[in-house]
Amino acid sequence: MLDFVGVTSVDLNSYEELDTKLREVLSHTSVHIEGSLNKKFEPQGVTILYLLSESHVSIHTWPETRSCAIDFYHCGPYSNNNLRVAEEKLCDLFGWENCTTGVLLQRGQESSYLINNLMSKTEIYKNIQYVHRERSEFQDIRVYDTECLGRILVLDRVIQIASKRFNEDNYSREMIQHVIKDEKSYDHVIIIGGGDLVIAT
Repeated sequence: MLDFVGVTSVDLNSYEELDTKLREVLSHTSVHIEGSLNKKFEPQGVTILYLLSESHVSIHTWPETRSCAIDFYHCGPYSNNNLRVAEEKLCDLFGWENCTTGVLLQRGQESSYLINNLMSKTEIYKNIQYVHRERSEFQDIRVYDTECLGRILVLDRVIQIASKRFNEDNYSREMIQHVIKDEKSYDHVIIIGGGDLVIAT
């Protein structure tokens, strides 16, 4: 999975240019394109899906922010090499400095993954096991057992507390600190939902 932001080397609103360049990228691998689908959005944006003998490749673009997202699914004995080559060629095409996400996940097997879904500290945790989930009036609440953090509590897809050492509560602390630090002074402050008491300390 690759994300690019700030792309200027390619017209992200041109299906023809994207198709030509992406087929060139794939020509450096051993994949075989069986067919393709595309859609041009109004007022802007392009989606292209390539059906491969080995799986598929897709791209979606947001020209207004000069960004795009690419997913490359692959199977077979040459998958790792093809993914590595494609990553290098795609970064050459869209700009290494513009690649904001580069993630290789082994899919379709028992290993499970959970993403700590906060922009300032996104991490991927592997080998998770579901324990419990419920939906309150305000939040999605989940509990997982993990290899690295032990049992964790997850609110709205962000890890709150863990039975093993977990350095920061990233769910609400930064938001509240930002408001208190950057706005006017307050005589009285009430903290609601302080998580693991990180905020209060």
